[in-house]
Amino acid sequence: MTQLPLIMNAMNDRQFLFNTRFSFEEFSSSMASGKYTDEPTMVESEGGAKWKGYVVRDISRLELPTGHKFFSQRGVGTKGIHVDSGPGLRTHVSEIPVATYKKAHMHGPSAQILIIKGEGYSLMWYGPIGWSQAEEKVRIDWKPGFLLVPPDRWWHQHFNVSGEPARYIAIHSPVGHIGEQTFTQIEYHEEDPAIRKIYEEELKRRGLESKMGPELYSGSLRH
Repeated sequence: MTQLPLIMNAMNDRQFLFNTRFSFEEFSSSMASGKYTDEPTMVESEGGAKWKGYVVRDISRLELPTGHKFFSQRGVGTKGIHVDSGPGLRTHVSEIPVATYKKAHMHGPSAQILIIKGEGYSLMWYGPIGWSQAEEKVRIDWKPGFLLVPPDRWWHQHFNVSGEPARYIAIHSPVGHIGEQTFTQIEYHEEDPAIRKIYEEELKRRGLESKMGPELYSGSLRH
């Protein structure tokens, strides 16, 4: 997920890359001061809050902020935070409340989604907006430790079917490596009704009741 593989391929000279005279004294002093090992601090950034730091000891327990536009528009009750993971890298942590699911969306390739807690499933498909018109429909059931990698320009949508919030971390490779990264989202009222029906049946089998109210599908509310 870093820029090193690209640089290695471009330079094709290991001596030039790894036998550099660059001094690591500044980095070493920062390590000694605890700058790189303390828990991250939360700062405001464009598009929402951001964790700024280098070590997150337990990403499943740190409190996520609420009310930021970027994450609240991704799904009802969704919480999340961006992570300062270095120049070019884009990383965020997102949490899906109990008995809810996120809106379907698509973007460019290479996003890696690691499930931190909760259980659920994701739907992925390639095609125009809507479930019934999809060329292919893939369901991936997941739990903590699962890694999902949506293909380039495939719709993907995440559903929480457990009795606790589901949390994941998503990492995108450096901007410029992967070409087009236009983000596109399907609102709840635009999705195929089959998606909602499948989800409600899945919750019912687990003794849970959906918190996806009918007003979400009317088109009058945007989250």
